[in-house]
Amino acid sequence: MATTPAPAQDRSAVRTLLRLWPYVRPVRARLFGAALVAIVASCVGLVIPLALKWMVDGPIAGRDPAGVWLGALFLLLLGFTEALLFGLRRWLVARPLSHVEASMRAALYRHLQRLPVAFHDRWASGQLLSRGTTDLMLLRMFLAFPLTFLLVNGVTILVGVIIMLLQDWTLGLVILGPAVPVMVTCVIFERRYAKLARRAQDQVGDLTTVVEESVLGIRIIKGFGRHRSQERAFRDLSKTLRGTELRKARLLATIWGVIVTLPEVAIGAALVVGVVQVADGVLSAGTLVAFLSTALALRWPVESIGFLLAMSQEAATATERYFEVMDAEVEGAGGTPAATAGPGPGTGSAPDANPGSAPGIGSGSAHGTGSGCGSGTGSGSAPGLGSASGPGTRSAPGSGNGSRSRSGSGPAPDSDEGSAPASESGSGSGTGSGSAQGPGSGFAPGVGSASGPGTRSAPGSGNGSRSRSGSGPAPDSDEGSAPASESGSGSGTGSGSAQGPGSGFAPGVGSASGPGTRSAPGSGNGSRSTSGSGPAPAFGSGSGNGSRSRSGSGPAPDSDEGSAPASESGSGSPSGTGPRPGPAPVQEKGLRFHDVRFRYPDAPSDSPPVLQHIDLHIPPGESMALVGATGSGKTTLTALIPRLYELTSGRITLDGADITGLSREALRAKVAVAFEEPTLFSASVGDNVLMGAKDTAGHADLERALAVAQAGFVHSLPQGTDTPVGEQGLSLSGGQRQRLALARAVVAQPEFLVLDDPLSALDVHTEAAVEAALRQVLADTTALIVAHRPSTVLLADRVALLSGGRIAAVGTHHELLRTNAEYAYLMSGEEEGAR
Repeated sequence: MATTPAPAQDRSAVRTLLRLWPYVRPVRARLFGAALVAIVASCVGLVIPLALKWMVDGPIAGRDPAGVWLGALFLLLLGFTEALLFGLRRWLVARPLSHVEASMRAALYRHLQRLPVAFHDRWASGQLLSRGTTDLMLLRMFLAFPLTFLLVNGVTILVGVIIMLLQDWTLGLVILGPAVPVMVTCVIFERRYAKLARRAQDQVGDLTTVVEESVLGIRIIKGFGRHRSQERAFRDLSKTLRGTELRKARLLATIWGVIVTLPEVAIGAALVVGVVQVADGVLSAGTLVAFLSTALALRWPVESIGFLLAMSQEAATATERYFEVMDAEVEGAGGTPAATAGPGPGTGSAPDANPGSAPGIGSGSAHGTGSGCGSGTGSGSAPGLGSASGPGTRSAPGSGNGSRSRSGSGPAPDSDEGSAPASESGSGSGTGSGSAQGPGSGFAPGVGSASGPGTRSAPGSGNGSRSRSGSGPAPDSDEGSAPASESGSGSGTGSGSAQGPGSGFAPGVGSASGPGTRSAPGSGNGSRSTSGSGPAPAFGSGSGNGSRSRSGSGPAPDSDEGSAPASESGSGSPSGTGPRPGPAPVQEKGLRFHDVRFRYPDAPSDSPPVLQHIDLHIPPGESMALVGATGSGKTTLTALIPRLYELTSGRITLDGADITGLSREALRAKVAVAFEEPTLFSASVGDNVLMGAKDTAGHADLERALAVAQAGFVHSLPQGTDTPVGEQGLSLSGGQRQRLALARAVVAQPEFLVLDDPLSALDVHTEAAVEAALRQVLADTTALIVAHRPSTVLLADRVALLSGGRIAAVGTHHELLRTNAEYAYLMSGEEEGAR
């Protein structure tokens, strides 16, 4: 049951434990003080053998009772001092280490809240719980005891060995004989025990996961009578954990046996050699007693090496597991913008759902009557029918009383291959004739002509014009980039002319083009222009008395890839008296998806994305229903708006602002979400609802939200809105939980509202009441509603059909019923019947 990442191989326990230093640093003074006190206490214990030597060789040998009593009193004082110092050590570490454990647990919880949803999708909750409980308890125990006593015992052994060597170096060498085998055994033990400790702690996490799932799913277990199968699963995991713990115990018993046996043998050998030396008069009895007492005092420090190493390895494993979570990358304050196609300087985006942006400059005006003229290379006009061409040119008949021409350095439009600077112009007039002069030009009086190197003419239409210039391919889905400008103007009657190398002239007709420019019909009495280094748009028109501007980097509109700075502005006046500012166009406002693609972070890189080429615009104050078959990606799409997941590519904007440029706090203050699963917390009804509001929200906000969600049932609960709902809100019905989740979403009156099938658990009458109240909320917000039933769809102004990870159709409910077979099939309920 693999629920955690594979641990790092051949990790250093010391290096791993050193990562605890930032948490230990604030209490380092007391820890170092405790270690110093423990060292002094151990050294006091080593003075006792020396006192025994003095007593044996002095008062006892001299039969001095007073000296014996004095020595006994001194030994008692030493023992009392040692005990007092060890008690002081424990007092010094107890409070600060509890603080270290609490601060590490708080840091872990805070970090878990900031980790992305993708992390929690991968990790079992039991593994996270075991890291916040069992692992941190092991770390506190390590800091309180093994960490101190590895240092204290090391110093004690070193001082004791020096004392023994000073007393008799031959006996000292006998005692040091087992040192090498003991160290080799410790190295082997450490390596093996580390693997078993890691395995055991991971298995504890797995066991915790099973217990948590069984408690949360107790209704399912009992409802389906699966308690025996769950018990078997628990028993199997418990048996596996028991086996691992037994292997740990066997390994610990082995090293402990070696560590205890070898020093005991050395002490026995030293006793035999010492007795012989005393018998030979080489060594005094007091010296032998002091030597053996010192050796016996070192038994505990030596024998404790085994379990101190074992606890240190468990602490190192716990540290490693703790930092596996802490090292996971959290959500940034603003986040990293998702990669987009065709980046460039700037921060805005061009309209029509393109991944990128393009600022430029343009203006337009509206007049009662007007005329247009221009000059450039390779332009022409053609009223009626007729054509003329030069090198690399192509012409097409005009229609009505207008003309259009194109030149450029990329392929000509309409699937013609090759490249040439292109310009197009179109204008309308009553009647007229056209001529074209220049390299490769033709002349057709009264008919029309188009000429110039690499030019093409096409019909104009209406009484307006539009122009575009650029260094890349001409519009109509051609790829590349080009600075481009467009202008369009409308007039009642008028005339135009085009002059320059390879230009044409047609009185009463009118064309305007420059190097690499294009003009096309305008609409209404306005104009629009765009300039930039991206592909030119395929269609544009000015209108009315308004203005619009945009700046940014990326491709220009209409799905052309590339990037270009661009801005647009338009203004109009009723009688040609000059521009007058107006409101920003609606396209900049609302919720907008720009060529969004998404693949789950854990998915293979070559797997198809869940969502691709999502281009969708929800204007301010409009609600849109999102409809699609099960598994089409509806819930995934809604999760991208509050940035629960990061986009693979593309952009999402709220009122023109890229969500990756907003802090998550600011973004989630704008967007409220009601998820398909109505999760509630172990708190009161009021606390659960107000979780979606600011801290300043009060009782009036709570009552308003409950009224919208038709959740008046809460007033009949024992404590009203102060009634605890229990873990997961399981004390309430599914419909009641769903209404409280809806109230939580609307309580803050968000600018943008995302509802994931919010009424699925309601009966027909309650659903109708909620819908009636919800319509008032939707009138003041921009909403995206995942819907499966026609009644929910009718809440929305428009409907978007999601199919195969793409937006397949957008329209009203009735329009899609008439024109889209898939949508009609989904709304008919046949899908449920088929399943």
